[in-house]
Amino acid sequence: MTLNKTSILLMCDKNHNCDALKKAITELPYDVIICDSRTEAEILQAESPRDIVITEYSLEDTNGVDFLKSTLKLHSGSARIIVGEASNEEHIVKAVIKGIACAYLENTGDSSLIRKKIADIVRIRQSMNNQKLIELLPGTTDLPINMIVYEQLMEAINDEKSVPELAKIISKDVTLTAKVLQVANSAFYGNFSGTSVEKAMLYMGLNPIKDIVLLHSLATNLNMNASQNHELEEIVKHSIETNYYMHAISKKVPNCPISALNNSIGIIHDIGKLVQLVFFPMEYSTIDEYRDENQSADYYTCELATGNSAVKHSEIGAYFLRCWNFNQYSVEAALFHHEPELASEEMKPCVEALFLANTIADIRDGYD
Repeated sequence: MTLNKTSILLMCDKNHNCDALKKAITELPYDVIICDSRTEAEILQAESPRDIVITEYSLEDTNGVDFLKSTLKLHSGSARIIVGEASNEEHIVKAVIKGIACAYLENTGDSSLIRKKIADIVRIRQSMNNQKLIELLPGTTDLPINMIVYEQLMEAINDEKSVPELAKIISKDVTLTAKVLQVANSAFYGNFSGTSVEKAMLYMGLNPIKDIVLLHSLATNLNMNASQNHELEEIVKHSIETNYYMHAISKKVPNCPISALNNSIGIIHDIGKLVQLVFFPMEYSTIDEYRDENQSADYYTCELATGNSAVKHSEIGAYFLRCWNFNQYSVEAALFHHEPELASEEMKPCVEALFLANTIADIRDGYD
């Protein structure tokens, strides 16, 4: 996808003017199709999937969430953006957490602001077009991973199952149950002290639970040896510490609020290391050997020093999360946690906080 070839499908309600949204998108240098019929939009998306699908939340006889559900089934590779009023934010945020939408834009009526945010999302998608990575990981459906527990949990979340029903899925796996309770009782969550998965879910919220299950599901299906399992434990430990520091930093920074969309990005920001550990063994091995000789150097420094910048763990993680329909916060956190200056304007404060948190966690672990 190049800038002049980026294609966008915009779904508007025929009874709304949606002038600001139309003005914002049509002024961008992209190939834009505007529809006011859900049937027409779905036919177009089925015949020729667009890079980006943007919809209003309020639509005639339906809503933007249901429309994006259908487009997700037609083509999961499109970035899905929902634009809505603050009054519908609760429903829209749930859709983003579930992976139905990738991003949420509040409709403020300011076309220039909407235009800038959409341009940022396009820029970030373009920055992930690493050809070597695409050739090696053409899509997560091609990864030899059986993600049964994660898929069961996501299906239950999408079906609006109750917390007790979600907890039951997790509780079937003793190791996963222990991992959830370990994180819930860690310094990150402070006052929680218990042995109930259900209570831990209520205490932590859905996003952290989903991310912990993803990490666990990956780890248990990758047939790792003892050394790799040790590395995994270090990655998880570092990630929990980073998330804790990010929350602490956000309390001191006025423009970095913690929300349901970003409250656990520290837990999965380094997921690329886990994929790299198993699917890029030669690269990982050279990094590991360099780390043995330079024990004060952090992972990213070693990655660059060994000439492994062609496929960095940050790019691998972002690519993986995008394929698995994680939201824009999670993707940008993975992609830019070492280069926060490249993040979108909206998400830059959060990614900067994550960068600082990651640095503090590295220092705590003894790296220079």
